[in-house]
Amino acid sequence: MSGDVSELMDEDNWYSLVSVLSAGTCTLMLGPTAVTGTLDGEHLPVHVAMAKYIKQRLPEELREQLGSRFERLDPWRPAALAQVVLREADPTQIKRWVDEFRTKFVPDEQPIRDLASLGFDLVLNTSPDTPVYDIFRQVKPGAQSAYYDRTGKNPGMLPDGSPDAPVIYQLYGTLDNPRSMILSDSDRLDFIVKVARGSPALPVNLTSALHDTDRSFLFLGFDLSEWHFKVLLHILSDNATRNYTSFAYELESAPVDLDTRDFYRTSHRIHFFTGELATFCAELRKRYESEHGGQPAQAGTVSASAPAPAPSPAPAVVSPEAPVVFICHANEDADAALEVAEGLRAAGIGAWLDKDSLRGGEAWNDTVERLLKEDVQYVAVLQSSAMFHKDVGYVNKEINLALDRQSFHRPPRVFLIPVIIDDPVNRLDMLSHLQSVNVAPPAGVTELVKTIRRDLDVQMRGTG
Repeated sequence: MSGDVSELMDEDNWYSLVSVLSAGTCTLMLGPTAVTGTLDGEHLPVHVAMAKYIKQRLPEELREQLGSRFERLDPWRPAALAQVVLREADPTQIKRWVDEFRTKFVPDEQPIRDLASLGFDLVLNTSPDTPVYDIFRQVKPGAQSAYYDRTGKNPGMLPDGSPDAPVIYQLYGTLDNPRSMILSDSDRLDFIVKVARGSPALPVNLTSALHDTDRSFLFLGFDLSEWHFKVLLHILSDNATRNYTSFAYELESAPVDLDTRDFYRTSHRIHFFTGELATFCAELRKRYESEHGGQPAQAGTVSASAPAPAPSPAPAVVSPEAPVVFICHANEDADAALEVAEGLRAAGIGAWLDKDSLRGGEAWNDTVERLLKEDVQYVAVLQSSAMFHKDVGYVNKEINLALDRQSFHRPPRVFLIPVIIDDPVNRLDMLSHLQSVNVAPPAGVTELVKTIRRDLDVQMRGTG
């Protein structure tokens, strides 16, 4: 394979990919062949290496029992090998072999380090998990890990990820709990059925992120021609039409035919590229760090004194069906309120701000009361030093109207969201019973967007 950067992608696509990374709106999807390394001097993808090691460790009694089938077990077809091993071998013994494998496999760290240095807040991993999470933790000590367990109860929410503390979600289970792992074809079918039925369900905020049409995906290490990947992608994305391009590394060993390519292009807006994967990771890191002066980006950061960087690569058009957030603020915080409103709109969420939403001659008191009682879906109260000292003012009426409507919402549903924009000490006592969101640097408006999308997902599921 060639290491020539020019053969990977053209400049327009490099620009698009770096833009969504900079905006914090790109999810990394790691397939089985994305992680490679060395086992006993042989360079292999991690899932092939693990299959080969387990085949070597099968006891003589089991080899004799399998007869000629043992020789036909091909580590390059890990799912077929796993189908036999899981049926024939003792689960406790399999766990021991997996633990031994972890100590013997030496991963190629640099490509993963390059990826860990980028602005991903969420990584979905379908390869055996140890190398990915361990290397991400070395690069970003705040990295977090969670996994889907098709055999047990899953948490309803993931921890919130950020570019400095990404969440590594082991979609196909974890080596720490071998029963959770998706290894064989039967496992894959069982996994797809359970995810589709929501039994057990994926975390609510993970589903919300996957359904977000303003998010892009970077797929590395998948055989995109496999039928189960098409089904999985369809389920995870909820057949959403993406606003921005996603990108997929095409395996030279499994080129995508024209019909499949057209399916991904039209249904999921995916652009394909080929080349040396390590070269791609290195070049992407170089371009990303060049864009940010060698520093990782903070997505959606809001400052009361300086304009925030736009959280999307291009101005977003807010759908008429999008929820609308009423921005309640003190007059002194008008600039910060505008930044919050622009950040919400860039994320595809409507924002009502008196400065740019009231029309000349409009009865503003009647308009505000109608909005707060009926029309808007959320109210964001900007908590600040100015708001804290506003003992008398119309803004207090707005807050009381919002609190009255909040009383109709049963947790975990929300309507009024206290939003901290400067000193977190200056909080209103009347809002102390509600969970605040901090958008002051370095938190960013992204956390407010996540809170709203999480509530919308709860509403959609009817669990609130």
